[in-house]
Amino acid sequence: WLHGALFAFLALAGLGPAKEMVTLSLLGPALACHFGVPAGFEGLLQVAAFGGSLLSAPFYGYLADCAGRKPAIAVACLAVALPSAATALAPSFSSAVVLRFLVGLGLPFDPVMFTYYLEFLPGGHRGSQIVALTIVWMSGLALESALAWAAFTLTHDWRAFALASAAPAVLAALLVPLLPESPFFLESKGKDAKAHRVLSQMARAARKPPPPQPTAPPRGDAVPERGEEGPGCCASSVGLPLLGCCEVSRSLCSRAGRALKTVGFTLFTAALAAATIGLVEISVLLHAATTSHPASLLTPTPVDQAISPHPSSLNHPVSFNPAGSASLCSPSGGLTLGPLGWPQLLLTNFSGMSGVLLACVVIDCLGRRASLGVMLAFGALSSTAMLVPGLSLPGATALLSLARTAAHGGYPILAVFVGDLYAGHLRGAGESLAETTTSLAYMLAPLGVDALATRVGLAAAGAGIAA
Repeated sequence: WLHGALFAFLALAGLGPAKEMVTLSLLGPALACHFGVPAGFEGLLQVAAFGGSLLSAPFYGYLADCAGRKPAIAVACLAVALPSAATALAPSFSSAVVLRFLVGLGLPFDPVMFTYYLEFLPGGHRGSQIVALTIVWMSGLALESALAWAAFTLTHDWRAFALASAAPAVLAALLVPLLPESPFFLESKGKDAKAHRVLSQMARAARKPPPPQPTAPPRGDAVPERGEEGPGCCASSVGLPLLGCCEVSRSLCSRAGRALKTVGFTLFTAALAAATIGLVEISVLLHAATTSHPASLLTPTPVDQAISPHPSSLNHPVSFNPAGSASLCSPSGGLTLGPLGWPQLLLTNFSGMSGVLLACVVIDCLGRRASLGVMLAFGALSSTAMLVPGLSLPGATALLSLARTAAHGGYPILAVFVGDLYAGHLRGAGESLAETTTSLAYMLAPLGVDALATRVGLAAAGAGIAA
């Protein structure tokens, strides 16, 4: 039951970072409508959140390797829970931007949760358990769409949406004190007695005799060799992320082979991050742009004329002025996607779960590297196909779902991959360096998508994601 309890907690805690992309894509326009923010400024919410994430990303893995996995998770849960709940009380758009910046400071801790959970699992179950955990997190995308649908159609109140969205993070923060520390971390720090205590509790929970002594580190988690120390604790103790990032980079690039692995892992993570949040942004823009002429997913091109009179509307700029035909704002100042916009968005966001299920099938058959290559190629082809002239809304929605399936499916593959790339004393550091690049991609990708969609068209935005 201990593994089940850990799985349930991590599933709950990970919903916040997992669904933040959808939260910001919907909360930003809703706040802009409510406070009368000029067009284009709603993107500040995303810039603020992922700007905070960029600053704090080097900190969590460094803290996890220095002070422990549990303290890192506790700090992150509080950083997400408190400002998320406070957003519902924001008196102005600028105060909401500040609060989402504070939320962003707690977002990049999902790699620490992966590391924490992996250290409680036997090697033969790591892949399936990480995939299962990611499936639950991806369900948060659909959950957030359902919450927004209910809040904006029933209560017409963005504050109700913000409060409901913060509930999982608040509950997770309250449950953190019940977590055990990772026995592997305790053992790596020479705290054998504490590690043995945790292992004995695990044995009692499984109704097995307690171990006579702490178990040896898992394969691949060897202690540092002489002259190959892990990153020190100076930077994390004084809270200087930049210094921590430099120290992490030095440790990860101390050998040529390790440096190549670090660069490759970081670039793959950044590419998937940019694709994921960019495709979420395209989903919202696509369904918002067609809200004034709703139609079934099975009906062809008249819907496209809500965006542009040209039949190949995806290749033309989209306008989101309140006076235009494709406005996000309702007459009452709320957010609207039309009677069919919400269910279409909900169905599109379910693609995250299908991507993780696909990863579950291919990761053991093809291996880590081949599976990652398949996901990246699949996503690029689906995004590029949006350039097809005369593509209807159903076709665009289908291609968008396929591209998001591939992007989301790459995440659990990378999470399992990192356990094979780094020894335990560098695992958190390597993930944090990649998370820093991810946060930068999260900041820049929505801005690029918005610029391409409003100046060229949604098809060009899809091609940018493919690149």
